Amino acid sequence: MSARVAVIVPTYRRPEALARTLEALLRQEASEPVEVVVSDDGTPPPEAERVAAAVEGAAAGAAARDGAAGEPRFRLRLVRGENGGPAAARNAGARATDAPLLVFLDDDCAPAPGFLNEHLSAHAGGERVAVLGHVAWAPEVRVSPFMELVVRGAQFNYGAIADPERVPFTCFYTASCSLRRSDLEAAGWFDADLPPYMEDTEFAYRLQATGVRIVYRPRALVHHEHTVELEPYLERQRRAGRAAVRVVERHPELFDVVGVGDVADIGLREQFYSALLRYAFVVGVEEGLVDQVESGRLTGAELRGRFERWVAGWAAHQASELRAWRERAAALERAVAERDERIARVVQAKDDEIARLESQLDRFNRLPPVRALNGLKRRLGRIGHNTGREARR
Repeated sequence: MSARVAVIVPTYRRPEALARTLEALLRQEASEPVEVVVSDDGTPPPEAERVAAAVEGAAAGAAARDGAAGEPRFRLRLVRGENGGPAAARNAGARATDAPLLVFLDDDCAPAPGFLNEHLSAHAGGERVAVLGHVAWAPEVRVSPFMELVVRGAQFNYGAIADPERVPFTCFYTASCSLRRSDLEAAGWFDADLPPYMEDTEFAYRLQATGVRIVYRPRALVHHEHTVELEPYLERQRRAGRAAVRVVERHPELFDVVGVGDVADIGLREQFYSALLRYAFVVGVEEGLVDQVESGRLTGAELRGRFERWVAGWAAHQASELRAWRERAAALERAVAERDERIARVVQAKDDEIARLESQLDRFNRLPPVRALNGLKRRLGRIGHNTGREARR
């Protein structure tokens, strides 16, 4: 009997990460039987054999844990295809199962407790929703400042989600997401012709266009289990830029949304190089301090004290700059208020003068001689009108 829920795990050349992810997935408290489809995107040998071994080992572990209780909660299977990218692997995995509800999980993202039931409960209401989970660094991973930047918007921009019940399609990340098979089919599946890094955004755009609402459930949490370095991430960003061009070919209206419009920002390169040069200088300062400690000219405590003084000085300078900007802003506000007040006084004076003149004119028109003159003009006008009409006859 087919399961109602299937977890699709696309994978490529990461058997060790896949094994950790499957182990965490099979520890989930599932409220119903779940099918797990690992979709191997053409991993070459000998890694392909290690991918198969990871799936077989996880399946054996699941059977051993659940054997005494009867039918296992998780049924694992492996499907293989030619290398076509993550979109093709997701499609292949989804087509290999009849489950009406599909959960997508990256092979290097280990689910935290409650991940699966959080996805399932979000679909319990019967609405047409797609569920976005949350990606965080694994607790054992040493997180660099650059990696913090990645999860603050460079790649995972959860801060852009103002309403968790209506998530922008640009925040739809397939590392932890779920949707109904019928909605996947209605949206036209993932576009396997697109290169990686933009295919999930493009799919979410089409998905929303069919009437599906994306919701955010941060407790559907997965832990990203490997570090990210700057140099390979820069190459990733370049590939994302190339993918964005392809997306705009299909959807010209997304020109600014996917960031292609940044190509017209002529100051961007200058900002980049200026920041890069400043950062290189800061790295040199740090190295100079380390040299002093290593040579014995400065103790660790002295270095700490010096750094704290520098930070305090920097903070004081920033606070002073902030106060100066606030004072300038307040002065500008006062100047604008005074200008508005002067304009209001001038307008009021003109209104008063106009009212005074209108009052004088009204009194003038009520004087008996003026009223008599106006009455005579009206009678003469009627006489002239009648004379002209008789002449035309």
